[in-house]
Amino acid sequence: MIIDKQIIRDWDVYYEDDIELIETSELNHWYEETLGYQPYRLYEYLTNQYQDTNILDIGTEYGFSAVSFAKNRSNKVDTWDLHRYSTFEILRHRYDNITPYTSDVSVGLGKYQPDYYKFVLIDVNPHDGVQELELYNILKESYKGFVLLDDIKLNTDMYNFWNNIEEEKYDLSDIGHETGTGLVNLSDEEVKII
Repeated sequence: MIIDKQIIRDWDVYYEDDIELIETSELNHWYEETLGYQPYRLYEYLTNQYQDTNILDIGTEYGFSAVSFAKNRSNKVDTWDLHRYSTFEILRHRYDNITPYTSDVSVGLGKYQPDYYKFVLIDVNPHDGVQELELYNILKESYKGFVLLDDIKLNTDMYNFWNNIEEEKYDLSDIGHETGTGLVNLSDEEVKII
């Protein structure tokens, strides 16, 4: 996989289709923020590197990550959260390639083939490194894909979680989230950043 930072910097994330979703959230400014503040350009870029693949978004909240991944309509996005948010119905009806779930995703992670998901995003509250580590440990047992980690620089716990990962990893915070975005390669693919 090639990650071209200039293409990501130039990526246009504004879409007329998303106005209802964005206006539903009091955090509507997040979706259109620049790189290094929010990660949505990076997510859209990554999903467009592959066709007809599955993506797992753990920690739906307002659905911005799921929407970013779903921009490539050939890909299927499963998005999980412990809580049901008002945007779930909009996600379900606006994007036929997003399926929102309300339950603990760790229960179902083991039922998938190791390469079922190309990307798994872990972005769960309260960002204390505990749930992240639990989910990451489940994935690294047999998962064969890319793990995206949000908020790796948010606090000491997340920083320690990120720094203790021994597998091939890349800090993409400069083209991701201001509180840190990391990519871990658990696949057999080579990652090249230009």
